[in-house]
Amino acid sequence: MIGLAAAVALFAASLWMLVDWWCDPRPRPAPRVQVDPLRRLRRLLLQAELGWPVDRLAGAMLAAAVVVGLLAYQLLGWLVPSLFAAAFCIVGPIVYIVFRRAQRRAERQEALLVVLERIREELENVTLQEALLRLRQSAPEAVAPVFAQLERDVTVLRLPLGDALRRTQARLDDRMWDSCVAVFGLAERTGGSELRKIIGRFAQTMRADLELRRTIRAQQAQQIDSARLTMLMPIGVVVFLRLFYPNADRFYASVPGEALLLVCGVSIVFGYWLMLRVGEVPHVRRLVRE
Repeated sequence: MIGLAAAVALFAASLWMLVDWWCDPRPRPAPRVQVDPLRRLRRLLLQAELGWPVDRLAGAMLAAAVVVGLLAYQLLGWLVPSLFAAAFCIVGPIVYIVFRRAQRRAERQEALLVVLERIREELENVTLQEALLRLRQSAPEAVAPVFAQLERDVTVLRLPLGDALRRTQARLDDRMWDSCVAVFGLAERTGGSELRKIIGRFAQTMRADLELRRTIRAQQAQQIDSARLTMLMPIGVVVFLRLFYPNADRFYASVPGEALLLVCGVSIVFGYWLMLRVGEVPHVRRLVRE
């Protein structure tokens, strides 16, 4: 009798635990947030209009850094210059991408001014959507792929015009175009009758901004050349000392010598960055963030 009672109690406890687990399951683990370490590099490549695979580019830069760093150490025998040579293999391509992005950005701004003028002219006879779709054939070369994609989004993918326009903002990367997209979206919903005048004002503002940027860019060209010369001269001095002054090898291979090279290298890089920062044409940050 006692054994039967114990069996019934054990069965009841097991049944209660099963019902309790079924009615109140444990919370599911929170989904892991996927972090993309190459997100900024991928965005830079997109804005610079470079179709390089970002994963292969990152791998190639790391491999080149290792190889060049080892070769530089074998030739010079100095650790700090070898590390700077390895770092150049990573920083160099990124600097090139940034400069190319700035160049493409300036070209797109010049082209967008033409685009706004053509949209303003087309709006006399056609609707806004038709005027934008015609840009596939009449847009300047710098922005022609963007408007070709816009036409595919509207005619092939059947996206609403507002959504298709928002997809162009990441590639054009221009604050004025962001404002135009907002005005286009509002005009599409409300049928704004003053759209041509608004676009004309946008074009006037962009033309004045471009004229100012051209003037600043022409004045600061000498500043950028000076920064590059300042960067190259100390490198030549280090190579000259290593090749023609063997006694310098003893000092610069020691800890104080390596520390001196490190301080000089950091000063050179900081000075180059500072001169470029002073000489660059400022870019107005966009209000829209992807």
